[in-house]
Amino acid sequence: MYRKCYPIANALNVGLWTDNEAFAPKKPRWTVFSTTYERMFVLALYHHGVVRCAPLYVHSFRVTTAKRLTDALWFQRQEHSEGELQTMGDRLLWHRLRLGLMQKEVAARVGLGRTVYALLEAGGREICSAETARALAELYHTSVEELLDGYNLFLYRGQGQQIRACRERTGLTRKAFAKRYGICESCLEDWEKERVLMSKRAWEKHFRDLMFAFDLP
Repeated sequence: MYRKCYPIANALNVGLWTDNEAFAPKKPRWTVFSTTYERMFVLALYHHGVVRCAPLYVHSFRVTTAKRLTDALWFQRQEHSEGELQTMGDRLLWHRLRLGLMQKEVAARVGLGRTVYALLEAGGREICSAETARALAELYHTSVEELLDGYNLFLYRGQGQQIRACRERTGLTRKAFAKRYGICESCLEDWEKERVLMSKRAWEKHFRDLMFAFDLP
């Protein structure tokens, strides 16, 4: 988006006069006299025998691209409270609106389809891959830890490693751990060896509170 800053009325009078009225336009108007730098121009205006000059700089800036009024009002309320955002989708939306980007622009920069990114932002897609998380964190100038929710951080840091850390804190074997916490032993083994990705529902049921109790990251 471009916005022009037109010269003010009391522009610099350089004191150039001419008696040749044939060159004077019937209706005085500013015209480009020269270009000094990129987007920097010198304008000239001839009126009543006097040539006036003034600078013109063309500014370029992005605007917040909230398409809906509700998004714009939400961003305005949350603009100074990123740390209070609870979900990954809200954090993604906050950062995108802060940079004035559209969903398709973000998706193209991190190598996703627009629909996939839109689902992450809307909460319709639970898993954000490690590669995508790093790309988004770099684009939004934040850390992966600040961007992801608890479940995706669990996956990002390695579910097998963290499950083993929980077991070691209890001092239990895999079989005893599964029995105490009501987990299918074969499922626990698959998760710990990372043969199967744990679902968000299973993480919330079995490990979210457990990791908090053991003070695991």
